[in-house]
Amino acid sequence: MLNMYLAMLPQEEQKKFNLIFEQYKHLVYNYAYGLLKDRHLAEDVVQRTFSILIESLQKVNEPICNKTRNYLIIISRNECYKIFNDEKKYVYEDLQEEVIADTYDIELETESRDTQIKIMEMIKSMDKKYADVLMLKFFHEYSDKEIAQALNITPENVRVRINRGRNKLKAMIKEAFFNDESRV
Repeated sequence: MLNMYLAMLPQEEQKKFNLIFEQYKHLVYNYAYGLLKDRHLAEDVVQRTFSILIESLQKVNEPICNKTRNYLIIISRNECYKIFNDEKKYVYEDLQEEVIADTYDIELETESRDTQIKIMEMIKSMDKKYADVLMLKFFHEYSDKEIAQALNITPENVRVRINRGRNKLKAMIKEAFFNDESRV
């Protein structure tokens, strides 16, 4: 698929793309795999990320630089989020099938998943600098060092963002889950 898009580009743009692809393909794959924990889905994200890059290749001035690297990480992160959202739809379909089997267990599982989904949505609604580190740390179990490398920031900055993001999330959870009960 990428080859078809690539064939339509001028020779100079093809060279630029090949240089970027060879430099960052493993980074994009490892980032996507770290988020998705699925080799096939990570490969899909790599394909989508570089397809999107081809569409905006003329905007890339320097093929090998932090700006290009970060651009690819952002694209791959957004593609991973799309996959997460698609999988949420499947979770609901799976739950409907399981209701027939055992309603009590399903109720408990649904509450847990609903809570997880609400928390994930709260994290996504936060400022990206906090949302990214919280998702990588708590949902994908990255170490502070791995997060620092993926986001191109210092490990100390990662810890600060985790702490601030966690505090913001605690406040959001308290407001969403506990304020409703106090009114009853």
